[in-house]
Amino acid sequence: MSSSADLLSKSTRGASLLVAGQLVTKLFTFLLNQVLIRYISPKVFGVSSYLEVLLSTALFFSREGVRLSIQRTEKAEELDEDDKIEEKKGNSGTSSKYVDHTIEGTHQSILNFGYVAIIVGVPISLILSYWQSNSQILTEQITFLAYNKQSLVLVWLSLVLELLVEPLYVLNQFQLDFGKRTKFESSATLARCISTFAVVLLGERFVKGKDTAMRDGVAVLAFSIGQFCYSCTIFILYQLDFRKLNKGEKLSLKIQKIFKSANSDSFYYFNPKIFLIWKNIFIQMVFKQFLTEGDRLLINYVCTVEEQGVYSVITNYGSLIARLLFQPIEESLRLYLTKLLSNPKSENVAISKQIMSYLSKFYLYLSILISIGGYTNGSFLLKMLLGKGASYNWLHTDLFAVFPQYILYIPFLAFNGILESFFNSVATKENIANHSVFMSISTVIFLSASYFFIEYLKLGLSGLILANTVNMTIRIIYCAYFIQQYYKKLDQQFDIKSVTKSILLPLGVGVVTEHLQYYILHQKLMTLALSDFFKSLALCLTFLMFALFLERHLILSAISSFLKKNKTD
Repeated sequence: MSSSADLLSKSTRGASLLVAGQLVTKLFTFLLNQVLIRYISPKVFGVSSYLEVLLSTALFFSREGVRLSIQRTEKAEELDEDDKIEEKKGNSGTSSKYVDHTIEGTHQSILNFGYVAIIVGVPISLILSYWQSNSQILTEQITFLAYNKQSLVLVWLSLVLELLVEPLYVLNQFQLDFGKRTKFESSATLARCISTFAVVLLGERFVKGKDTAMRDGVAVLAFSIGQFCYSCTIFILYQLDFRKLNKGEKLSLKIQKIFKSANSDSFYYFNPKIFLIWKNIFIQMVFKQFLTEGDRLLINYVCTVEEQGVYSVITNYGSLIARLLFQPIEESLRLYLTKLLSNPKSENVAISKQIMSYLSKFYLYLSILISIGGYTNGSFLLKMLLGKGASYNWLHTDLFAVFPQYILYIPFLAFNGILESFFNSVATKENIANHSVFMSISTVIFLSASYFFIEYLKLGLSGLILANTVNMTIRIIYCAYFIQQYYKKLDQQFDIKSVTKSILLPLGVGVVTEHLQYYILHQKLMTLALSDFFKSLALCLTFLMFALFLERHLILSAISSFLKKNKTD
C-alpha cells in the first residue's frame, strides 16, 4: 500500500474513532442535560455557560496554535538517506542525548513543544480573570452565590490540569493514535457526568428549603466539580499511559535539549521551524477565537444571565450534530491534509482535491436535510426531549422561538469547518499573515453586524445568530477562494461549471421539498403535532433517497473499493 493510501486509511479510521468517541461523550452529556434541566434554572445554566466560556477561551489560546503547528514536524522515517545515517549515529550514543531527525529526538521535541501551551496558558488565564473581574455577570450574579470562590478555583485548577496534559496529548496526536484519545475522553466525560449529577442530587436533598443563593450556588459548584473531575481523569489516564509505554524510547516529561546532530554541541529546546509557525498561528488564533466564540463572549455584555442560559441550551442541543460528526471529520481532515500536502506532488494534490469534492457533496446534502427537517421540527422535538415539566420552566424565555433559527446556522458552521481545515493544513507564513488581516476585517464586520441586529433592530439572540451567519459566510468565501487559488497554482484548478451543476440540482430539489412540506403541513412553518412530524419525516426520507440515487455511482465505487481493500488485507 502506498504511503498516501496508508495515511488516508489511518486518517479515515481515526475519523471513525473520533466520531464514535464523540457519540459516546455527547450521549453522556446529552443524558446529563436531560436530567439537569429539570432541576436547574435558566440562571444557573447561564452562569455555568459563562464559566465554561472562560475556560474554553483560555484553553483555545493556549493550545490551538501548538496543536496546529506541531503537525508540521517532519517524521524521522520521511528523511533522506544522509539523515538516516545520522539517526543511527544518534541511537548509538548515550541514551540521554536526544538527537534531531531521530525518532526518539522527534518525539522528545514534540513533548518539549507541548510545554509552550503551559507557558502561555497560565498568564492568559490570569489576564482573562482580571479582564472579567468587573464584568456584570461576575459582580451581580456569581459573587452572591454560595461557594462562588470554590467554584472559580476549581475551574482554574481544571485549566492547569488540562494544560499539563498537553505535551502527552500532542505526542499522541502526532502519532495519529485516535483510539487512545477516544477512550480517555469518553472516560473523562463519564466521570464529569456522574460527579455533576451526584452533586446536584445531593444538593437538592441538603439545601431544600434554603434561599436561592444557596441552591443556585450548589448547582454551579456541581458544574465546577464535574469539570474538575473531567480534567483529573484526563490527566491521570495520560500519565499512566505514558509511564506504561515509555520503556523503549526513554522519553522525559521534563524539557530536554535536542541536539542538531549526534556529534554537535548545538541544541535547541523548542524546534525553531515549528516555533516560527506557532508565532504566526497564535496571532491568527486571537481573531479566530473571537469570531468562533465571539457570540458567547458577546452575550456576557449584551444579554441577561437568563438569556445566556437559553443560548447555552440552544448551542448544546442545536450543535449536537456539529460536535458529533463535523468536528471529528474536520480534525481528521486537517491532520491528514497536513501530512499529505507536505509533499504536494501531483498524485497527493489530486487525492486531496477528490476528498474535498466528496466531503463538500456530503455536507451539501446533509445541510439541505438539516434545513428542511431541522427548522420545521426543531422546537417540537426539543419540547419532547425536555418533557412537560422542563418545557414549562422555559416557556417564558425565547428558547423555542430561537432554536429553529440556530439550526439554520449549522450548515454555515459545517462548511466553514472543512474549508478552514484545508487552509490550516497548507497555509504558508505569508498566507497566515494575509489571513490575520482578513480576520481583523471580519472582526469589525462581526461587531458591526452584532450591534446592528442586537442593539439597533433589537433582535436579541436572533440578532446574534444572524451576525454569526454573516461572519461564517465571509469566512467561507475567503477560504473557498484560497483553495481555488491553491489548486490553480498546482495546475489542478476546479471546474467551476461542473461544480455549479452538481450543486444546482440538489438545491433545486431541496427548495421544491421545502415548499411541498409547507403545503402538506397546511401552510405552517413549524410542526405542532406528531402527525405533522411524521409527514415532515417522510419528505426528508424522500429527499434522502433522491440523494442516494443521484450519487449511486460514487457510493457503489466506494463500496467496491472497500471490499477490494478487505480482500487484499
